[in-house]
Amino acid sequence: MNRNVLRGIYTLMREHWNNGGQIFERNIFRSWMINLNRRGGVVLLDALPDDVLVKVISEEADKALSEAT
Repeated sequence: MNRNVLRGIYTLMREHWNNGGQIFERNIFRSWMINLNRRGGVVLLDALPDDVLVKVISEEADKALSEAT
């Protein structure tokens, strides 16, 4: 995995940890990683600028959270 992608994931995880940590529920986290992996199959995440990469990671986290509710 690319360092920038991993850093973006960890940053978002830290934010969620500090705000209740719902993203860490097993089904939500798995859905987030599956969706991010699929998105990475279409878009070369490693090549994205940092701001766009963070946006993609956040979008997939939001999608996983919304699917859980």
